[in-house]
Amino acid sequence: MVFKRRDILKYLVILVIIVSCVTLTNKTIDKKLLIKETVIEFQELFPEVNVLNARIDVSDYTTTVQEPTGKTRLAHGICFYSDKRIIIGKRFLETGNIYQIKKVIFHELGHCYLGLRHPQEDKFEYTIMNIILDTALTDGSNWGYLKGELRLRYIRKKHK
Repeated sequence: MVFKRRDILKYLVILVIIVSCVTLTNKTIDKKLLIKETVIEFQELFPEVNVLNARIDVSDYTTTVQEPTGKTRLAHGICFYSDKRIIIGKRFLETGNIYQIKKVIFHELGHCYLGLRHPQEDKFEYTIMNIILDTALTDGSNWGYLKGELRLRYIRKKHK
């Protein structure tokens, strides 16, 4: 079988694209840096609230939540209102993708610093404050929308 030069180039380009995609999807993320960057991103969205010194711990601490579907699962994060401390589950931090982790951090900061609650359990809302992890798409394509919706939710709460 004889390959033409054009065919070889085409296969090389395809190979480079495949290797690039695999490298990007398997890229290791510095989770501590991601947490810090997410807190800064939250601070920029809510300059009237000081979260830069927020205490976010990673722990094996576990509790369960019940999803609107009735399914019970481990919570990915927990907010302790009394001392404004957040715990992110160690296992979740190791397995979650970037936008799932950012969603959980924003969600818990929303509880601790903005006083926001979950939407009504019988009503699905496309928001950071619901407990459904997949609200944040893995490619980040709806992250701007979710942040904007959270800002509006906070403004509405303040003006009630």
